[in-house]
Amino acid sequence: MTVENLLDILDQLLQQETLNDLQLVVLQQVWLGHTYEEIAESVGYDTDYIKHIGSGLWRLLSQKLGEKVTKNNCRALLQRRLRSLNAEQLQPMLDSPQIAYLAQPQKDTTEIAALNRHTDWGDAIDVGFFYGRNSELATLEQWITKERCRLVMLLGMGGIGKTALAVKLAHKIQGEFKYLIWRSLRNAPPIEQLLVELIQVLSNQQKINLPETLDSQLLRLMEYLRASR
Repeated sequence: MTVENLLDILDQLLQQETLNDLQLVVLQQVWLGHTYEEIAESVGYDTDYIKHIGSGLWRLLSQKLGEKVTKNNCRALLQRRLRSLNAEQLQPMLDSPQIAYLAQPQKDTTEIAALNRHTDWGDAIDVGFFYGRNSELATLEQWITKERCRLVMLLGMGGIGKTALAVKLAHKIQGEFKYLIWRSLRNAPPIEQLLVELIQVLSNQQKINLPETLDSQLLRLMEYLRASR
């Protein structure tokens, strides 16, 4: 039984009661045995916020299923509830076109195009379970790809998902660019180190012996930035 099958059957058990995007992520990840800390890191939210989402999720499932659901017992409880379904109830769900689609996810054209680009993701977080923020993504994509904004700043309280939004945006629009480089400035790396890394990526690892002075290295970087999008 895959996570996707479980979620589709759970939707039937809840009688069309819908879970929000982040609740679905928490349920998927808990089903796979991940901790709240691991979930928070994967989606770019604060751990306490993920715990808050989980608490609401277990409360909702408890109300709908008539049993107390917790993070520790949700897998066993749902497996037991699934076994209680007879074959006639279960098979139509497993044969549904939605499950067949989920079993064979398709790559969109942007993702395919990005395979031909030069990318260096550094220590970017995993956004494989990113949900929501569609309007924000659309606005940022418009600013960068259509209006050609050269600098965009994301502002907000800590733990609300700014990094995850930025990484998701970069994945979404990477096909528009020849090069994509992700670097975190969290630990304030020296500018000399950063310049070396950027020039090496933009030169396809060809430029190893760089100018000695900082000004000369900056000029070299600007040459590469002018040459490619």
